[in-house]
Amino acid sequence: MASRLGAMCTWVDGTNWECVGVPLNATGVVYTVAPGEVTCSIPSGVLSHSGIETTRNRIGAWGRLVVVEAGGATLSKEGIRISAKRAFVSRSRPSAARLEVIPDPRIHIDSIGDGVAWVSGNEVPGDGWVEVGASDRAPTRVEVRELAEVPPDLPLRLQLQPAVTVSGRVTTAMSKAAAGAVVTLYRRARGDPGRERNPRRIVVAEVSADADGAFHFDDLAVEPYEAVAMHPAFGRGVRQFSPDGRDVDIALRSPAQVVGRVLKDGVPASGVRVAVVPDLVQFAAAADITEVRGGEANTDEDGRFAVSLASRGSSDLRIGDERTGLKRVPLGPSENQAGVIDIGTVELNTAATVTLVLEDGRACDILLTGPAGRTGMTVVRSARIGPAMSQAVVPEPGRWQVVAACGARERPVLPAWIEVSPSARDITVRLSWPQ
Repeated sequence: MASRLGAMCTWVDGTNWECVGVPLNATGVVYTVAPGEVTCSIPSGVLSHSGIETTRNRIGAWGRLVVVEAGGATLSKEGIRISAKRAFVSRSRPSAARLEVIPDPRIHIDSIGDGVAWVSGNEVPGDGWVEVGASDRAPTRVEVRELAEVPPDLPLRLQLQPAVTVSGRVTTAMSKAAAGAVVTLYRRARGDPGRERNPRRIVVAEVSADADGAFHFDDLAVEPYEAVAMHPAFGRGVRQFSPDGRDVDIALRSPAQVVGRVLKDGVPASGVRVAVVPDLVQFAAAADITEVRGGEANTDEDGRFAVSLASRGSSDLRIGDERTGLKRVPLGPSENQAGVIDIGTVELNTAATVTLVLEDGRACDILLTGPAGRTGMTVVRSARIGPAMSQAVVPEPGRWQVVAACGARERPVLPAWIEVSPSARDITVRLSWPQ
């Protein structure tokens, strides 16, 4: 058994141990090392009836004590942020260059005291890291493999540096403020060999530009960044930089703009969602989804809208939703478009009502997902109208998948797919359970 420097710890029996030479109220842990296993005993602060402090144990394949300081002083437990993270790579988009960050449940972090934590795990993932930060301090990231490859008797001491702030302004191609533009900040992924031409970037933060187009990011480290600004009507802009105290201004590149008017039952439809959605195959193959993502907006009181095309790739204009009915207008490749594209007036079709009959299905709802093969699919849940009958309003034509939702479980039904034609208004489908 080992402990903090200067103390001697021994087993009393199979479950109890004691240490000599530990100052009262000292912060630390006691750990034991066996082949392929590290057990950490973490003080709980609770004394048994006999006056012995109880501990909680964390068992893993590796473990390391992390001590965080700032300006030579240990940070309080409340003032420090320490978390395990990893970049998310979708199985459907393995070539993606821009990655989201998600928590990493493979890594365990146990707070020991002010600025002290025990980090451990049962595996050593090559795509994970531990991130440590505090207010007004630059975040520090340590790769998990760097933590795991060092013996547990050597604590990792991290000295947080002062943070930097990055400010800037987003402008349109006409040098006007791009109010409401979404600015996403990325950093380059570490250890990414073979991707020098299109290295993977990891999301750091995201903000919206104010009425003057201004934005800022706080609590950053000094390292290379890339900022991507996107506006639903004025397009996309990219800026690479390292913080040096100067403003980071981003000029949007103006792609073609799509304008039009939406009617419902012959009346201007306000508040209808209009979005440029990419071709599904091109979206799945795109390394940088910000290049194939177009603008989106709601129609005004007169039913009019203006949205930008994506920087590249083919797309559709998706107008409406399951509430209003839905229509798609093919736009073709963005590379072949320029200026303003006026699609004129679009009349939203009345959505089709599908009546579903399923005997012995009273504990189940029916879910329709579709249309297949299109970006921006919709999930519609049926509403019960009788002992064996329910209805669902399908917002657009196409091929829809059908399953039964029985509590938390989904069950297949027959037919598994239904086809809704553009002229359909009322459809009745009899479903059955597979034999």
